[in-house]
Amino acid sequence: AVVNNDPTQVKGMEMQFLTRILPSSVHVPIRYRGKPATVNFWSTDKAAFSPEAVKVAEALAETLTPAAGAPQASR
Repeated sequence: AVVNNDPTQVKGMEMQFLTRILPSSVHVPIRYRGKPATVNFWSTDKAAFSPEAVKVAEALAETLTPAAGAPQASR
C-alpha cells in the first residue's frame, strides 16, 4: 500500500490539489478484471493512517477484489 500522511511530500498536480482538503490517503493495489487498479481511502485528518489502519485498508481491499473482478449482472 502507498500511504500519504504528509501532504508536503506528494507529487502531481491532482494529488497536491486533493491533499488541500484530504491530507491523508492510502492506496491499496488490486487487480480489477485482470488489470492493475487501486482501492483508495482518504481522510480529512493529517497523518490519519497508522500501520494498523493500513492493515485494515489492505484487508478490506482484499475482500473487495473478488467482487471487483466478477462479471456484472445484466439489467
